[in-house]
Amino acid sequence: RRVARAQPTMASRTVMHVRDWLRTLPELAPRMVRGQLRVPRLSSVERSRLLKRALAEGTVELEPTQPRVPTFKGHRHERDKAAREEAIAAKMQDMPARIQALRDKKREARRAFKAKEREKKEIY
Repeated sequence: RRVARAQPTMASRTVMHVRDWLRTLPELAPRMVRGQLRVPRLSSVERSRLLKRALAEGTVELEPTQPRVPTFKGHRHERDKAAREEAIAAKMQDMPARIQALRDKKREARRAFKAKEREKKEIY
């Protein structure tokens, strides 16, 4: 089993961030051999042990974390509310004419129905 050394040693006293430090270790990266990709020489468990040891020695430090800002876009009905209200307002302006048209249509349907009923009575 191969054991990797922490490449930037304590003697150098250079403190790196974890991501940069991991890129300096060739044992952790997959490599191309004769056109084929080979697995890293160190397993993920060995990599994590190496990282913990480097953190304990002070060779590596963790990057400061940035708080994750949630990007909630909202519910669909909330996004569509303005357009829906505009459509309702436009229809409300036409509402008296629409109501009158509906009443006229019903009135004509009632007259047609009564006329048919009268025709039936005349036939019989």
